[in-house]
Amino acid sequence: MALSFPSVTKGFGLTARSRVAATGDGGHSWRAIHSFGRIVRNGPFPGAIEFVDAEHGWAAPSGFLYRTSDGGSTWTRQGFQCGFALGGFSFVDSRTGFMICGGQPATIDQQKDLYATDDGGLTWHRRACVHAVGPRCKGNLQLGGYASGLAFLDASTGLLLADRSGIARTHDGGRHWDDVLFTDDQYSIVSTSWASPRTVYGLVLQDGSLIRSDDAGRHWHSVYPRGPGAPTGPVSFSSPTGGIGYSAGRLLRPRGIVATTDGGLTWSRVGGAPASDSLDRVSRLVVWSIGTKRLRGGGLRSFLLRSDDDGRDWHRLPAQPGIDAARISFPTAQVGYVADVSGGLVRTDDAGKSWHSVRKRGRDLQDAVFFSASGGLVGGDFGLLRTDDGGSSWQQVAVKPRLRFDQLAVLDARHWWLAGRACPRSSGFDKVACGGNDFLLETADGGQSWTAIRFARFPFGASLSFASLKVGYVSGDPRGVYRTTDGGRSWRFLVAR
Repeated sequence: MALSFPSVTKGFGLTARSRVAATGDGGHSWRAIHSFGRIVRNGPFPGAIEFVDAEHGWAAPSGFLYRTSDGGSTWTRQGFQCGFALGGFSFVDSRTGFMICGGQPATIDQQKDLYATDDGGLTWHRRACVHAVGPRCKGNLQLGGYASGLAFLDASTGLLLADRSGIARTHDGGRHWDDVLFTDDQYSIVSTSWASPRTVYGLVLQDGSLIRSDDAGRHWHSVYPRGPGAPTGPVSFSSPTGGIGYSAGRLLRPRGIVATTDGGLTWSRVGGAPASDSLDRVSRLVVWSIGTKRLRGGGLRSFLLRSDDDGRDWHRLPAQPGIDAARISFPTAQVGYVADVSGGLVRTDDAGKSWHSVRKRGRDLQDAVFFSASGGLVGGDFGLLRTDDGGSSWQQVAVKPRLRFDQLAVLDARHWWLAGRACPRSSGFDKVACGGNDFLLETADGGQSWTAIRFARFPFGASLSFASLKVGYVSGDPRGVYRTTDGGRSWRFLVAR
């Protein structure tokens, strides 16, 4: 759960089972030296261990703080305990330390109390706090966020981590705080480490990225990965190694279109298209997408976008289809379909200049993918449907095993792949009931016959895309993408650099 190295060779670790381990050779070998027994945790603070030298250290496997003065052989529980949850602690020498206590969380707010000690943790006095109700407190701690860590450089300068809020900084020993990095509830900074009086690093939980400040925590920038990271949304590959994808953005990184030329190992930001969960490729350069815009009343309006340079620049379509677009498909440069969230379907025969209705209402066609100007396929909560008249009528396709389909990838008119989950007949394709086994179905004859590839765990994500008969990708994990080079029979996770 935590590490602390007071020297190059001497180090200590706190395990998830509340044991203390020690190393004397720089981490090459470890031995257990103590166990705190069964523990109960409250709040997001995972527990911590901290040594200021080889002998003096503190550990918090639960809501209690323990102290050692003999290198971890024996531990003494400190008398002071937080009322509800310990939110973190930090010591700068054998006597001076700080502790943050959090109250019962309410939505995104939490009452907090900051305590300080000058006798190694034997006694504590409150230095700052924030309470929604009750007596007024000194200091200006923020009510937002759940206390999840402390990191003091010295007796004056320190950082407070708050889950669903971000990082706050003090320069007067915790009496006053300034918010320096807002992370909301999308990302959590789980650890910070001072490398020098001005340089401090932070680790982001969701995607394993690293951030850094070179002015003692006032401003932050991204360090790793060096680029924008892997796409979090749909991907579209024009070759086995070259493709684009949509990234919703990360902490300190903007959203937009990212591209790879080495099969998903590295990515670079190339465009700034609006949020999208659909990329439909017509050719090597022409790609269609759905953009969304937030309205003043709080709703969302969708519109179509087209790129003629593989995602670098996007042009908004002047004529709107008149429905709330959910999925698009352009089987040719001129013919395209848009499926509505309510099951409606419209078609264009002039590259989006004009549209006409094919189907006003019907079963959910959000996942429609058309592979020719007349035929189409859709998989969803109700199974698999097919059309041979451009979407006017649909027929059920018998596929065994009975699956709920999550992803559909179309390479050409004959070769498709379906990712699905096994569903009992009594489930009604319910999302919760369908999930026991994972399958990938493939067809080489336009859906007349299917071959099932069964997995212990298929890497479901935001998008399934095949660039050739052998090479395919699954996106959605912010750390990287999955790639297959054998037609989907095996998958390898590629960590984005």
